[in-house]
Amino acid sequence: MPLAYRIDVARGVVFTYGSGVLTDEDVLGFKNRLAKDPDFRPDMVELSDIRDVVELRVTPAGIARMLDADRREERTRGARLAILASDDLAYGMARMYAQRATIQEEDPRVGIFRNEAEARAWLGLTDDAPGDPERPDTT
Repeated sequence: MPLAYRIDVARGVVFTYGSGVLTDEDVLGFKNRLAKDPDFRPDMVELSDIRDVVELRVTPAGIARMLDADRREERTRGARLAILASDDLAYGMARMYAQRATIQEEDPRVGIFRNEAEARAWLGLTDDAPGDPERPDTT
């Protein structure tokens, strides 16, 4: 499984980790699994680390389907998503998703970052809470 996650219920954070080859179907399947998780709430912030994705097969049509899934789950209402991407293609596709997801320019809900500390600060994860869970197993 190229996308895995852990939920920190107390802090209201979803930590997502991607690796390997990532397709539209992988992302949509992940969104469906997350939405059905009893610990998940649509108002949670999410830190999505896709720096270990080696091949991105996400398409513009897939991004439109992902946004439709977000709207059905009401993810567009205030919850922030920070995407960590190091590869230029992944960064560019993430920016396309972010631009289409933005409702109000003055308060974007999706941020794209190459630096983890900046992503965490944008999400408000700068407290002294216990360490974040280790990267989930994506195999």
